[in-house]
Amino acid sequence: MTFRIPAVRSSAALAALACLLLGACGRSDKAADAAPPQAAASEDVALAAINEDNLRARIATLASDDFEGRAPATPGGAKTRAWLIEEMQRIGLEPGNGESYEQKTPLVELTVRKDASMLSVNGATLELGPQAVYWTKRVVEDVSFTDSDLVFVGYGVVAPEYGWNDYEGVDVAGKTVVILVNDPGFATQDPDLFNGRSMTYYGRWTYKYEEAARQGAAAALIVHQTEPAAYGWGVVEGSWTGAQLDLERPDGGAIAVAGPVTDGFIDLTNSPWRVSEAELASLGVGPIRLSNDFEALAWAAPLLEGDDLSHLGGPQTGDQHQTLAVLGPGTGFGVSALARDRWGSAVALASEGGHVDFPPSDTIEDEVLRILRRRYTRVSIERLVCGPGLVNLHRALAEIDGRPTSIDDPAE
Repeated sequence: MTFRIPAVRSSAALAALACLLLGACGRSDKAADAAPPQAAASEDVALAAINEDNLRARIATLASDDFEGRAPATPGGAKTRAWLIEEMQRIGLEPGNGESYEQKTPLVELTVRKDASMLSVNGATLELGPQAVYWTKRVVEDVSFTDSDLVFVGYGVVAPEYGWNDYEGVDVAGKTVVILVNDPGFATQDPDLFNGRSMTYYGRWTYKYEEAARQGAAAALIVHQTEPAAYGWGVVEGSWTGAQLDLERPDGGAIAVAGPVTDGFIDLTNSPWRVSEAELASLGVGPIRLSNDFEALAWAAPLLEGDDLSHLGGPQTGDQHQTLAVLGPGTGFGVSALARDRWGSAVALASEGGHVDFPPSDTIEDEVLRILRRRYTRVSIERLVCGPGLVNLHRALAEIDGRPTSIDDPAE
């Protein structure tokens, strides 16, 4: 499969969203019976104000040509916002954002250039519009990949509550997944499987793209069929060609965290959390790179200027092409290095150097080690050289000197 999208990005627009509550969810009779009389009376008044004629009138107003489709960042969108604010004021609602009924939201507009875009599957090129629609949420000038393996994953659903996993045993990392529209309930017509003919969230495009991203796929193709989609191809073509608006979001990023990173996963050193690059990317922020926090510091160290540094000892200057060590006491003791390979390229080396054994070099340090061994089975460097380690060291030295101490806070 070959895919290319040169996208034209407009400047970010500011749109506002205002919501007007037009209905209420029903409750069981039992719940209604349990409601306090005042609450029940208030609810009756509220429900009495909602009737079919009022609802139809408001829907007709918003659906009329005067509102020009109500798209954000358009004159029709501005009219819609103004109408909603007037309705809120009319029924006595207070502003919910300071003195405003609106909250500004940054948007970005992306347009696929039809003359420079293509989608080819097994040598057959699909025409944008009549045969296929395609786009990206990545805010970049160009997106492309070639020779991407196609992997069919059924409905692209992972639903533990239904005992269903289309991705089980399938490696889709870096590949293009091919997915059917809707969910398994529609195909089987089984009312006990998902919701039968009624589509669940698992059948929505949004879910299928999110799940494909969680599984590490590079792209996803959804096969449209009119009956399970409940609309024809004309709806798809009309909605997903031309300018597309989306929330403005970062296009990928790097996150440095305390702990070792293995195959895109990290188990945080000082937390029970386990985080993966695929899970973070599924939030819609693009590709995410996780790295050890001191690995990131090693990459950043050569960028520091003289004014950013304080001389603690040793030579004032050194060869910038030699290995650079980064040491940092904090809640633990971080260690990394920036080395050079045989071609002179920089290589950041993450480590857990703070976990090496504390090696005493004189009689006082021997005594410090002996005292700490009463508390710890193994005494590493970061039992001494870090914030909490300062308390350990202070208490040990006080015991050696025969001095009482009650300090528990490293800041003291």
